[in-house]
Amino acid sequence: MTMNTNATAHPYPIQIGLQTEEFLQATVFLVIFADTAAGQRVRQAGAIQEIETELVANGLDLKSMSDGWTFLTKYKVLFSEFAVQNAPITMRNHWDWYIRKLARFVEFARITCEGPPLSKDIGKLGKKEMALAAQLDVLRNATGLPLVIDANVMEAAQEMSLVRNLGLHNRWEVDEVYIKNSPHPGNWEAGEVRLVHASELAPWRHALSQLLIGTWSPIAQLYVNAPIYPT
Repeated sequence: MTMNTNATAHPYPIQIGLQTEEFLQATVFLVIFADTAAGQRVRQAGAIQEIETELVANGLDLKSMSDGWTFLTKYKVLFSEFAVQNAPITMRNHWDWYIRKLARFVEFARITCEGPPLSKDIGKLGKKEMALAAQLDVLRNATGLPLVIDANVMEAAQEMSLVRNLGLHNRWEVDEVYIKNSPHPGNWEAGEVRLVHASELAPWRHALSQLLIGTWSPIAQLYVNAPIYPT
């Protein structure tokens, strides 16, 4: 994206915001598509045998394949929706990439633009694990902008992030941190596997999309007079 003399917003926050939105949409589409395609493929006559033959031809030994089927069956409740189950991890990764890039831009813009004192927390965005609400607070403090986000949006984004943390750190098993912080704590008990359903992905993607536009848009306008950001 480029800037002209009549610009009302800096192009860089818009660029990273729109690109992250594209990645989020692609992620959700790929998960749903791959899950549907795999389900249809394995239901075809002889499909599993054909896949096994190809795996062996590509170097997989028979014992490893036998063990794989054994353990997939044993933990079917988790692995049957593997692609969907891992989607929150990928979605949050895209968000963290964006918030890290946005934070670096704010630091760059503040070299020439006035604003509140910058704290060391601005350098932690997207690097150190931090709740979404805390990330937004850091941006508010750094820019002086209110960055008003609808409560329902924050609730959905928080749930997605908490589920992502379970998958990343606790093999999807519900813990006390999740129960304490989830907007829907009564739905799960400690030790249960927090299954992710495909119907949850679209609301989570929408929430992240709202967070994107709720941050890049006002920040791009605030720092419209900042120099072109070196990428």
